[in-house]
Amino acid sequence: MNIRTAEDRDLNAVLSLWKETFHEDERFDEWFFFKEYKAENTLVLCDGGEIRSMLQMIPVTVLSNGKELKASYIYGAATDVRYRSRGYMGKLLSASFEEGRRRGDRLSVLIPQEKSLFDYYGRFSYYPAFSISKRSVSISEISFAEEGGKNVAADASKWVYMNEIYEKNLVGTAHIKRSPEIFASQIDLFSKTGGRVSVLQNGGEVVAYAFAYKNGESLVVQEAMGKTEGYRNECILNIMKETGICTAEVWEAGCGAPFGCARVVGEDADPEMHTIRGGYMNLLFN
Repeated sequence: MNIRTAEDRDLNAVLSLWKETFHEDERFDEWFFFKEYKAENTLVLCDGGEIRSMLQMIPVTVLSNGKELKASYIYGAATDVRYRSRGYMGKLLSASFEEGRRRGDRLSVLIPQEKSLFDYYGRFSYYPAFSISKRSVSISEISFAEEGGKNVAADASKWVYMNEIYEKNLVGTAHIKRSPEIFASQIDLFSKTGGRVSVLQNGGEVVAYAFAYKNGESLVVQEAMGKTEGYRNECILNIMKETGICTAEVWEAGCGAPFGCARVVGEDADPEMHTIRGGYMNLLFN
């Protein structure tokens, strides 16, 4: 058994284990492995010459108390069903912490796929650091919000305005820093997989944005932020009208259920890094 960084020749094996484990939309698989997957960010555990377990370490930056904390986002953690309960993922996580220290990371962060996995990751010193609240709203509940703006499809050129709104809404909250590349990537992902990203313009100014997708007969607004709550609600309302869907599940930053975890990996970590609570992480291929 050995743990190593993936190589280009491993792509088919990595993709096979991915599909076996996650059963994602084919459109997402195609997009992710064409646009975002990098062998150098993937750790694999091999047994008998075959990949039995894997995870990805996607570089991100956490902003907390005015500090930029370099981190790795653990994503796509998977073990061949025939080789589970052998401690392979634990070994991979430990190897990721060592690799993170080598990279200069201060934190390791992740989003458990299921509620029960919070306890599992807790065994490796991860703690709930990020939360999201989800509430169901009907079109009648937010119809009062209309302020005369107009939704237009977002593109990468709008990232500066979207980021300004994002940062304004998260002042005082630990969160993932977003680069132009992150915004561009998420806008492209939603457009390629049937979702929509809209910005609300009022008088030529971008005043709100929303990332949304259909889930059956309902609408999921995975993130919506505005310069005011009214603008944000108007952006959501316009999407509901455009899609003809009268009920939406709206995800919001702030107090809510645990959503993501953090673990300190830097040897010179500040004490405050152990106590990030109520932070926000989202739109990370989740």
